[in-house]
Amino acid sequence: MGKELINRKSLRGDVNLSGSVDIRDSTALSDYLSSGDAQYPLECYDVSDDGKIDIRDYTALQDLLSGKNSYPLQ
Repeated sequence: MGKELINRKSLRGDVNLSGSVDIRDSTALSDYLSSGDAQYPLECYDVSDDGKIDIRDYTALQDLLSGKNSYPLQ
């Protein structure tokens, strides 16, 4: 994991590029973290925007879904 990422052009947290952030994004990120199989561009999985894809991204996405917004949407 921790691969080089390209510039984000989507809504932060919108892992599946549906145009909104919801539980389906959480499922997509969880699937990627457990399998390493990317169904979407890698930058979509980097919710914390730190250039790495790891458990911090899952935590950031859960914060967004719960309304905590620890990581601002772009």
